[in-house]
Amino acid sequence: MNRYLLRRLGQAIITLIGVSMVVFLLTRMSGDPALLMAPQDATEKDIERIRLELGLDQPVHVQYVKYAWGVLRGDFGRSFRFDRPALDMFLERFPNTLKLSLVALFLAVAIGIPTGILSAVKVERGFDRFGKIFALFGQALPRFWLGIILISLFATTLKILPTSGMGTWKHYVLPSVTLAWFATASLTRLSRSSMLDVLDAEYIKMARIKGLPEFWVILKHGFRNAMSPVVTMLGLQFVALLNGAVITETIFTWPGVGRLIVEAIFARDFPVVQMCVLIASFLFVFINLFVDVLYAYIDPRIRYQ
Repeated sequence: MNRYLLRRLGQAIITLIGVSMVVFLLTRMSGDPALLMAPQDATEKDIERIRLELGLDQPVHVQYVKYAWGVLRGDFGRSFRFDRPALDMFLERFPNTLKLSLVALFLAVAIGIPTGILSAVKVERGFDRFGKIFALFGQALPRFWLGIILISLFATTLKILPTSGMGTWKHYVLPSVTLAWFATASLTRLSRSSMLDVLDAEYIKMARIKGLPEFWVILKHGFRNAMSPVVTMLGLQFVALLNGAVITETIFTWPGVGRLIVEAIFARDFPVVQMCVLIASFLFVFINLFVDVLYAYIDPRIRYQ
């Protein structure tokens, strides 16, 4: 296990270095922030002075080395637009994104997993057909379209839910449903397929022969052994909800990290974009590692070398 963890940590470090390089280069290719920050009547000297103040006059590799050294010291740079530490801006918005993602994850688990289990138990029946159609539409419909439809129906037509912002529990309903839509469909399909594989196993047949209640057979002997791929999906979906809230937060004007990234991209605010993407990559790598280690505790048959 220790050798496996060290190997995965080494792979994680290499991945994060590669992500930081790619994001650093892509942001530099997106445009010159000095042109956006300069007033309309600015001269070429004024623009050059802004580049000098931002450190954009130096070669790209020199800028990257300074940026990487700062990250190692916990300094992600200062926002070009607001002249504030980029990390402070992220920490202000992250709790809002975390709250929305947790609500969306709760909805996905509460709806997706039971629907998948019941679809597997009632395979090729009416509920199973409903579950398959639900999963199909959940993965086919884009979030931005669903968000607009929900706003049009529940906020504009029925006027029972707010269209944007955060405050009361009503502000969470539309964005959390929009964000959880794809994750719910994914968990439904995976829970169904995992349960179908397990329900054909010999120990399930033996449990039924012994006369155990069907509910106990499904819950303890069935779902417990089908949990491994579902746990993996839960970890990946949670990171996807955190990192994939960009569209949802933009549609519902939710003051989270996703909206911060959009604002930073339009403003060519390189430090903020780089920091958000790097932290998102770290979360993705860490959750993957955590799920792999959790496998060994869920399924005793799994051993890492």
